[in-house]
Amino acid sequence: MTTRAIGSISGDQDIKDYYIEYRNGNIDTLYVDYSDETPASNCQYIRREVRYNGKKAELDSNYSKTFPVYNFDKP
Repeated sequence: MTTRAIGSISGDQDIKDYYIEYRNGNIDTLYVDYSDETPASNCQYIRREVRYNGKKAELDSNYSKTFPVYNFDKP
């Protein structure tokens, strides 16, 4: 899956939970909540929340908020 598709999958299909499995067997969780597309938003999906392993994912301030980049801190 690409990140371009995650908005429509989350918004249209109501799939919000994703899992990242590593070769060593560890699994991380990614929660991505987008709203359904609406005519008022020019048919774009509105991002509501992103969480990584249950914690709110922080935006990297070095990048535009139009095309956000999140920092996922893995202990």
